[in-house]
Amino acid sequence: MMRTSPRSIQQPMYRGGQGGFQQHHQNYQQYQHIPGRRNSNLSPVSGGRGGNMGAPLHFDRHHTIRLVCPRSNTVVCTRLNRVLPTLAKAQSGAAVCEDFMYAQSCPYGESCTKVHVPKEHTWTYITPDINRSTGLFEPGFIVHCYGPRMTQYYPIQSEFVLNTRGSREYVKMYNEHGDNFKAKFKLCESMLTRGECSLGEACDDIHAIRNDVWNMESNTTHIAEPELLANYPRLPANITVRAFEQNSKDSFVDYPGDQVLLTLGSRQYLTAFEVEGTIPKKKMQHCAHFRTNRLCRRGESCRFLHVVTDAAGSPVNSIVGEVSPNSTSRGDSPSSDITVNPRVRHNGP
Repeated sequence: MMRTSPRSIQQPMYRGGQGGFQQHHQNYQQYQHIPGRRNSNLSPVSGGRGGNMGAPLHFDRHHTIRLVCPRSNTVVCTRLNRVLPTLAKAQSGAAVCEDFMYAQSCPYGESCTKVHVPKEHTWTYITPDINRSTGLFEPGFIVHCYGPRMTQYYPIQSEFVLNTRGSREYVKMYNEHGDNFKAKFKLCESMLTRGECSLGEACDDIHAIRNDVWNMESNTTHIAEPELLANYPRLPANITVRAFEQNSKDSFVDYPGDQVLLTLGSRQYLTAFEVEGTIPKKKMQHCAHFRTNRLCRRGESCRFLHVVTDAAGSPVNSIVGEVSPNSTSRGDSPSSDITVNPRVRHNGP
């Protein structure tokens, strides 16, 4: 029983390894200066592409700025709305107070002449250096991407990733948004199955050295499609799972356990339920990604609830196969063709 809360470019073919790659691939900097192609090379500290683009956007609190860490001489990124008041002007190129960033404590407080932002709201700026002899990125960062069918999610070290349009776009998106953007990047299926791709450097997907990928650990995703949902373990049917709306302490819906997939979050809920013998005081929320996009990259490691009934709200396009190498818009959230008939009924408060 479900209860609701009381409320209202083309390149010659290459074979994916080191041999012959230098002859067929341009380096990252050369590519960005092809006539007629927009230059997307962002200066780490300016944050812009020329002119006054690096100036702070005072009316856009979600604008990304790049800050210098004086001690390590590295660059970190953050959003303007994460910056706390100090005497420093929050703009790209400013120095960040590392005392506050790491310890969230500064003896100068709001009188500090550096920018205050907690480390949890920063991410390291990626400088995408290319090894000219191999065509691979130099070590230093990780590319997170899906497998060709979106069922696996990989963290791939940069030294195993080839320079393609897709990997360059990944770096660009990461530097602007951190690891929190709607764009979904996937491994090139041709590279994984045949070890080569006819699009070469112009491919929109991620090219990684095949043998290395097979040996990498990956995370199984959760996708709300009938044939995949049937394979995911769920909670016992005889428990009631109370799922609260995002950012709400009062609005909730109760679901039978067999409508909730096993995740880190649902396991924690189950433990609390067994200890208390009833609906626990612990308040668990829906996973916004699984509920809205029908896809969660974290799968069983997600800290939130994956409710099958809510993810199956209406028939929409299929996730698997939707993100193609020739996709023109990576910003669209994939969705799913769902025809699940939940065995629940709605009751009043």
